[in-house]
Amino acid sequence: MATALDIVLPIRVKRIEKAALESSYDASAHGEGYTAGYEEGRLRAEREAGLARKKEQERAQSLMRTLENLHREYEGLLSEHLPDLIQGALNRVFRKHPFTMAEISAEVSALLRDMEQAGRIALECSPAEADELRSRLEYSQSIPDSTKWTLQANPALNPGEFILKSDLGDVDGRHSSRIRQIHLALEESS
Repeated sequence: MATALDIVLPIRVKRIEKAALESSYDASAHGEGYTAGYEEGRLRAEREAGLARKKEQERAQSLMRTLENLHREYEGLLSEHLPDLIQGALNRVFRKHPFTMAEISAEVSALLRDMEQAGRIALECSPAEADELRSRLEYSQSIPDSTKWTLQANPALNPGEFILKSDLGDVDGRHSSRIRQIHLALEESS
C-alpha cells in the first residue's frame, strides 16, 4: 500500500491578492521616477555630446597648428628658392610658348621709337622671322631712316628672340637674358 507524503514548507506563503497590489501602486511616485530617469538620461547625453565637441575642437586646433607650421616652413623654403623656381617655370613657358610675331614687332616698334635719336640701329632676329618682322615694322611705320637702320638674320637666335643694337645702348631680347633679368630683380626684392 502506498503511503501519503506530507510536505512541510519552512516558510509561510501568503496568498497574494490582486486587489492588494493595485492598491499599493502610487502613480505620482511612478511619474516622478520616470521624470528623474528621463532628466538624468538627457543630462548624460548633453555631457557626452559636450565631451565629443570638445574632442573635435581639440583635433581641429591641433590640425590648425600643424597647418600653420607647414605654412611657415613653405614660406621659408619659397623665400629662399623663389627666384630659381620662377626661372625654371619661365624657361619651360618660353620653350613651349615663344613670343608671337605680333608681340615681338610691338616690342621692337616701341624700342625703335625710344631710339629715334640714335645714329645707327641694327636689329638681329632669327632667320625664320626676319622677313615677317621687317614687313610688320614697315606696316606699322616704325622703321627709322634706312641710312641708319639694318635688319640682320642671326642663326644663333631662336624664334621669339631679338637683339637691338644702337649707339645709345643695346637691348637683349633673348629668352635667357629676359629670365636672368627677372631672376636678378626677384633676388633684389627678397
